[in-house]
Amino acid sequence: LAKPLVQDEARLLGEDHADTLQARTFVAQALMQQYRNEPAVAALTDLLARVERVYGPAHPRTLQILGSRMESFKNMERYPEARADGERLWKTATESLGPGSFYAVGSRLDLARVLCRAGDTGAGLDHAKAAWRASVTAFGPHAPLTDGVRHGVADCLLASGRPADALPWLQGIDRKAVGELVGNAEWGLHVELLEAEIAARTGHPDEARRHFAAAKPAFDELLTDGYEVRRIARIEAAMGGAANG
Repeated sequence: LAKPLVQDEARLLGEDHADTLQARTFVAQALMQQYRNEPAVAALTDLLARVERVYGPAHPRTLQILGSRMESFKNMERYPEARADGERLWKTATESLGPGSFYAVGSRLDLARVLCRAGDTGAGLDHAKAAWRASVTAFGPHAPLTDGVRHGVADCLLASGRPADALPWLQGIDRKAVGELVGNAEWGLHVELLEAEIAARTGHPDEARRHFAAAKPAFDELLTDGYEVRRIARIEAAMGGAANG
C-alpha cells in the first residue's frame, strides 16, 4: 500500500510536496522497522536529497532522515558510511542547535556507538564521555537522556576491553524513564544484557546467567543485528566455559 500512496501523492501534489515527502518517510521507516536495511538505505538516500533540497541541511526533518540512514548503515556494519553520516549529523546539530541541545547530545552518542563498534574505541569513548558531560550540564545528572548516554559509555568501555570500568556507569540508571524517552518499554533489557556481559567477563557466571535470562525478551530485536548476535554468543560461550570449568 505504501508505494502506491507515494505515487499518488507525487502525481497529485508534486515530487517535493510536504505530503509526498511524508509518504516517502513512511515507506523508509517501514523498511527500517522490518530490518530490510538495503532497501531502507536506498529509500533514505533518495529521501535525504529531496528533504535537504526543500528544507535545507540543518532542518530537523533532514537530521531525522540522516540519523535513520546512519542507523541502517550501522546495523549493516557498514561503519565508514555510518561514521560519515554520524559526524555530519553531530556537527550540523551542534552548529545549528548548540552543543547542549538534545539532538547534539544524542547524535554525539550515536556517533560514539558507531566508532566503538567499528573498533575505534579511543575516539568512540571520548565522544561518549563528552556527550555525557554535555547532557549533565544541559539536563542534569539524573535526566533520562543522561542515563541513556551512560549506557553508551558502558558499551564503549566493554568494546575497549574494560568490563569492570563499565559496571559503575550502569548502576542507578532509571530504565523506565529512558524507555519512555526512546519509546521502547523494554529498553531496560539492554542494560540487563550489558550487565550479563560484564558478569561473564569478570568471572561471575551465576550473575551472568541471571542477567542473561532477564534480557532474553529483547533477543528477537537484537538477533537482527550482527554485532549483538556476536555479543550474545560471547556471553553464552563465557557462561558455558565457566560451567564446564
